[in-house]
Amino acid sequence: MEIKNIQQQSDGLSLTTTDGQIKLEVLRDRVIRVVYTQQKLFSDKSSLMILPQERKACPWSLREDERVLTLATEQIQVVIQKGTAAFSWLDATGNLLVQEPRRGG
Repeated sequence: MEIKNIQQQSDGLSLTTTDGQIKLEVLRDRVIRVVYTQQKLFSDKSSLMILPQERKACPWSLREDERVLTLATEQIQVVIQKGTAAFSWLDATGNLLVQEPRRGG
C-alpha cells in the first residue's frame, strides 16, 4: 500500500493510499488515533470502542523526506514508510516502541 497524497489537518494527517485512506488524529501528546478505510469517506458513526473525549489542541509537527513521514508530539513519534504505509512508533527520544512489518500492516 503506497501513500499517494498527504494532507495536513489541524489535528493531524489524512493520507490517501493505493488501497484506501488513513487518518491520524493527535488527541494528546501521548495519544495518536489511527483510522483506516477502503471507502471514499470515513464513517461519521460514533465509535463503540472510544468514549467521547474533550478535544484539546495538542502541538505536533510533520517531517517528510523521500521515504518517510514523521508525525511527532512532545512524547511520541509515528514514522510512516511512504512506499508501504508501514508504521513505527517511537518515544520522544527515538526508542522503538512497536513496529509493523516493512511490507506494511
